[in-house]
Amino acid sequence: MQSDLTSVENALARNRESIMALPNVVGSGLSLCNGAPCIKILIRQHDAEIEQRVRSIVGQTPFRVEKVGPIEALPAE
Repeated sequence: MQSDLTSVENALARNRESIMALPNVVGSGLSLCNGAPCIKILIRQHDAEIEQRVRSIVGQTPFRVEKVGPIEALPAE
């Protein structure tokens, strides 16, 4: 599992900028998909083409897309 985690971490590090540049993407990070490491992509609203776009960036690295709506930073206290 460690090599799988390292592989996913490396894929995210290489591709985070391209992933975050996609329309409607508001976040990305490491997660588990069916108990195995994967990249989680957070999107603002449904996008029928997002999975195809992400696949073209990350290749065979497992990923999951989750609709979370808009994300806003809280003001500093």
